[in-house]
Amino acid sequence: DIDALMTYMSGLVELKNWSVLNEKLPEYLIIHPEELFFKEIYIQSLFEMKLFKDLVQFVENYPADFSYNIRFKIIMAYYRLGNIEGAYSMLTVPSIDYEYSYWLLALEIYMQIGDDEQVKSCIKRMYAVFPEKMKETKDKYNSLTQLFTLS
Repeated sequence: DIDALMTYMSGLVELKNWSVLNEKLPEYLIIHPEELFFKEIYIQSLFEMKLFKDLVQFVENYPADFSYNIRFKIIMAYYRLGNIEGAYSMLTVPSIDYEYSYWLLALEIYMQIGDDEQVKSCIKRMYAVFPEKMKETKDKYNSLTQLFTLS
């Protein structure tokens, strides 16, 4: 029964039992290849185990319309592997509903790609959405700008 299986998998996620999930999910994905729930939990388990190369390979072999939280993990995996172009290709322009950490990651990727228009737009929107956190971002942006001008 797929509902019981999903409940079991959700329990393993709550327990943060990533190794068991990582072991079992490939089998369930063969049985239920179209089930987004299993794909997203598998991506989460790979991310939590820092298996970024496996995560990126899985996403490239099994693309889907992933949720915002999973998309963030995919982008971060590309970023951690140094594949800035891959991270950029998965990036969606942040919206007001996105967490601050996503906005920061997007800003860093835009800066590294050299998308100055998106850098400026992102910073302006971050001031509007997260005014209390922008001092930290401003300092980080200035440090990154100095780093990029040195190279």
